[in-house]
Amino acid sequence: MKTPDLHPHQRPTAMPAGARLVHGRFGPFAQARQGGIALVFVLLMLAVAMGLALITARMTLMGDKASRNDRDRQIAFQAAELALNDAELLEAIGRRRGAVLPGGRINVQKAAEIVLNEFRSGALGRVSLETPEELAEWTAAAVAAEAEREKERGTRRQRGCAVQFDDEAPAGGGDDPGAA
Repeated sequence: MKTPDLHPHQRPTAMPAGARLVHGRFGPFAQARQGGIALVFVLLMLAVAMGLALITARMTLMGDKASRNDRDRQIAFQAAELALNDAELLEAIGRRRGAVLPGGRINVQKAAEIVLNEFRSGALGRVSLETPEELAEWTAAAVAAEAEREKERGTRRQRGCAVQFDDEAPAGGGDDPGAA
């Protein structure tokens, strides 16, 4: 019986008597069984890795939820504390400014009105309600708008247009726009 030509690394070192050479190894399905075992092993390892990844992701999400809940609790506590401080502040203002109801109770509504009226009249000083970021954003937008207006004015002057903006003086120099 003649053996088929095989690549050098496929030749067996010792072949048992009466064995046939199939698929480069002894026995009819030896190589197929080894490949199946390796495939099953790799699939099991992949399933274990996926399980570990899912467990890790779930633990991370639970940790994020817990930290968000803790942050929300802290924000709620601070808001409640500020509300108490605001109420105490209005009561102190009401006491000092004479907003006292019969029985010694403080008229918080009257105290709030006093604060608002003083804020509106400027008696509290210069108070700004916008944040520094908002102020910077508004200033940048105003500068950009002014640059655009100047560009438009220059373009119209080059064309010789007689269009006049609201903030420009009349061409004749007088106060009456109809006199020009």
